Amino acid sequence: MGDGSKFSPDMEAGQEDGRLMRYQLEYRLVPPGGAPSSETGTACFLEETLEIRGDSGRIMSIPVREIASFEAGDYRIGLNLQSGVFLELYYLGRYFSDFADKLTDVRNSVIKKDLLMHEKLLFTAEDVQYRYMEKAGGEGQAETCDVQVTETALIIAEPEGNHLRVPLSYVKEIVDEDYSLHVLAETGDRIVLSMLGRQREPLLLNMEKAIKNLEVKARELCRDLFPDAGGALPERLAVLFRDGRAVSRKTLDGLAPGMWERMEERLEAFGIRKSYDFLKRFNDTGYGAIGFKRGLMGDLTGEYVWLLIPVRGNRGRMIALEAGSDGGTGGKATYFFRVPDGYDDGDSLEEYIQLLNYNLLVINFRREPIYLREEMLEKPAYKHYRYAIEKLPSLRFLRAWFSGRVAHSSEEAWRGKLTSL
Repeated sequence: MGDGSKFSPDMEAGQEDGRLMRYQLEYRLVPPGGAPSSETGTACFLEETLEIRGDSGRIMSIPVREIASFEAGDYRIGLNLQSGVFLELYYLGRYFSDFADKLTDVRNSVIKKDLLMHEKLLFTAEDVQYRYMEKAGGEGQAETCDVQVTETALIIAEPEGNHLRVPLSYVKEIVDEDYSLHVLAETGDRIVLSMLGRQREPLLLNMEKAIKNLEVKARELCRDLFPDAGGALPERLAVLFRDGRAVSRKTLDGLAPGMWERMEERLEAFGIRKSYDFLKRFNDTGYGAIGFKRGLMGDLTGEYVWLLIPVRGNRGRMIALEAGSDGGTGGKATYFFRVPDGYDDGDSLEEYIQLLNYNLLVINFRREPIYLREEMLEKPAYKHYRYAIEKLPSLRFLRAWFSGRVAHSSEEAWRGKLTSL
C-alpha cells in the first residue's frame, strides 16, 4: 500500500472537454496552527484550478496561483499554499508521475501567463542544468530546469516556478563547447546549459532558427518602411531594429546623415507625429530612441512603433514613452519614467534609455502591470500581476522608476496635463 497501488483513476464526464481525468487519492490537510485532517477522495484539473473532492462530500478548489511551492517524491506530493496551509497528496499509485507532471505543466502554464511570457513554444529541453553568470562576476549555482525556445525568447523554467526570460534579440552569441551551450547576452551576462544529452543539437538548432527568423522579419519590415533606402542600409537597419530593440538617434545619424529625420516622417502613419512634435519641445538633450516591430507584441498585432524621449519637466528629467500602431492609431497614453541621479546627461542618459527599452521588452511591452497602484492589485482582475511583480526584476525596475501616465483623452487635455508635469 506504500505506493497506493490499490487506486486507479476513473473517467468521468466533463463539461466542454468531453472526458475529464479524475485521480483517486488520499490527502492530508494541515492548516496553520490547526489540527490536520485527512480522507480519501478524487482530484482533477479544471483549467487553472486543482479540484479535490473528498468522500465526505467536501470540495476544495485550489487555484494553481495559490500554490507557493510544491515537492514531489516517494509517491507523495506536498503543496505549500499562499494561505499557509500545507496539503499532502498520496496513494496515487502508478499514476503518481502522471499527476505530478500534469500539476507541473498546468502550474508552469499559468506562471508563464502571469509572467507575461505567453507566446508560441518552438522547443523544450527537459531536465537540463543551467548556471547564470553575471557580467559583474557573480555566478549562480547549477540548477535543474526546462529550457524553452519561443519565437522571441529563451525561457529558463525551474520546477518550483521561477522563470527567466532572455529576449533572443539581445543574444550576442551561442557557443557549443564541451557538450554545453554558452548563451552570451549583449548585457555581458552568460547562461551555461549542460547535461543536455541528445537534446543539445535540437536545442541549438531551434535557438539559431528563431534568431534567424527575427532577423528576416526585421529585414522585411525595414524594407517596407524605407523602400528608398539603397545599398546595404536595409541590412544594417535590420540588425539594429531586430525584434523589440530601440535604436538611438546618435546611432541612426551615424549610420546615415538625416536618418533620424526620415524616421520622424514615418510617425504620421502611426498617428503619433503631433504627440512627438509636442514632446520634442521639452527635449533639451538631442537624445532619443525609436523602435519598430511587426507581429505580436503583448496583445498588439500589425506594425508598431515606440519612442523613448528625454523631457524636462517640473519633476526634473524624465523619459517619455510614446507609441502607436499602423493605421494611424496612436497610443492610449504617454508614460513617463524618472531618470536616476547620474544618468541625466550624455552617454549615461542613452544607457538608461536602452535599459528602459530592454526591461520593457522583457515584459513584452505590457504597460498595465507598470502603472497599476497597489490597491488595484488586490482586485481579482489584476491579482495575477502580483506574481509577476514578485518574480520579474524587470517589472519591479519599471514600477520603481515609473512617474505617471497622461491619457490621450483629447489633444487639448493631453497637452494641458503634459505641460503641468
